[in-house]
Amino acid sequence: MTTNLEDPASARSQRLSLTRRLELTFEKAPFRSVALPVLLCIGVIAILYAMRSILLPLTFAIMLYFLLRPAVTMLARWRVPRLVGSTLVLGAVLAALAFVALELAAPAAAWAEQLPRALHRLEERSRLLDYPLDLASPLLQTAAKAAEEIGADRVLRVATPGLPT
Repeated sequence: MTTNLEDPASARSQRLSLTRRLELTFEKAPFRSVALPVLLCIGVIAILYAMRSILLPLTFAIMLYFLLRPAVTMLARWRVPRLVGSTLVLGAVLAALAFVALELAAPAAAWAEQLPRALHRLEERSRLLDYPLDLASPLLQTAAKAAEEIGADRVLRVATPGLPT
């Protein structure tokens, strides 16, 4: 009586050969494993860039939904219809933003008016920082000339901005 059972050693060798063939395939073409994710990322970024005019308002609306949902839910528990509650909450948020903008308008205008004077003071203070460098510049030039007289081959040169090399 014959059986259709394969020899366990030959089945194992076939599995090993299949595994080895897969390893060889990936060893021969490693760029394929890197190129596909890179192309996928480039494609996703291109699609997101093309759809930014749709995705930005949609993202903002979703953020507002999650931010304002607890207030609307609280009003719904108090038997206020959802449409009326969401209108009230959105109106309150817009009124608060308008109030903040009106309150900040006067200080912002005063700050903008003082900005030229503040920039002038900043320029004066930065000139004070340049003064020691202006004093050191002739000294560095004298040292460079002395080094040239001694011999350029024995002196380590350091490049400094604004000085001839």
